[in-house]
Amino acid sequence: MKKMKFSNLLNRFGMPVTLMLFGLLLMLSPDSASILIAKVIGWILTAAGVGCVIGAVTASRGRVSKGIWAVVCLMIGSSLLAQPLLLAKNIGRFLGVLLAIEGGNCMRKDSTLMGIALLIAAVGLVFAPLTASRIVFTLCGAVVLVIGIAMFALRLKRNPWLDEGDDPNIIDAL
Repeated sequence: MKKMKFSNLLNRFGMPVTLMLFGLLLMLSPDSASILIAKVIGWILTAAGVGCVIGAVTASRGRVSKGIWAVVCLMIGSSLLAQPLLLAKNIGRFLGVLLAIEGGNCMRKDSTLMGIALLIAAVGLVFAPLTASRIVFTLCGAVVLVIGIAMFALRLKRNPWLDEGDDPNIIDAL
């Protein structure tokens, strides 16, 4: 039986184990993904704001518009960096308002029962806005975990104890 080297084990099982760990992280702490996304967007907006400031200072025309864009980008970027869950909360509330509008339209035109269900979901999203992002990231984490487990099982099933046949000390004789 071949002794498995660490590099062989890492090549074979590194990706599935990484996927399983990230899937568990998303399932156990779905807000971590929201925070990461908001911080990345915050840094991008802050960098864009700095670029607009430089552009406003060095430009011969359009200084005012570039200055306004700089202020807007810097304000939104710094807010997202200071409060990273602000983005997920506002998206949840926005979805709640959209669901409320659609629920009202449904009650007026089509189905009262569907309209009431949409209005209940809208109230839930407006008063608990992080629910939407938590559900989405928890489901994504479950999918990533299942994919990692399937990859791990598939790689275990593929005859892992035989070498690749690249050993120069072995001579094949017919």
